[in-house]
Amino acid sequence: MDKTGSKKDGISTMKSTTKAKTEKSRIRLTTVRDVRVLLARVVNEHRAGKLSDNAAKTQGYLLRTLAAVIAEGDTENRLAALEKQLASITGGAADVRDEETD
Repeated sequence: MDKTGSKKDGISTMKSTTKAKTEKSRIRLTTVRDVRVLLARVVNEHRAGKLSDNAAKTQGYLLRTLAAVIAEGDTENRLAALEKQLASITGGAADVRDEETD
């Protein structure tokens, strides 16, 4: 709810009753940059009084969590690519992680 007590919390105001409008209002959050853009919007809406403290805190928490998950996935993908490169250079003889634990 916003400060006037109506149910306008940033996300719910973006929802629409028609499928076409709903598809247009959805924001793809697939990169940390996407999350950062939406987080900036949340901050701006909160500062403008369009978003309650609780809604801003909740959305901020969820966005921070999502950004961390995306970043972790990016790191995993980069590590897998490096491991693949290493395997092609060394002929795939050994797993680096096995050698480090011995």
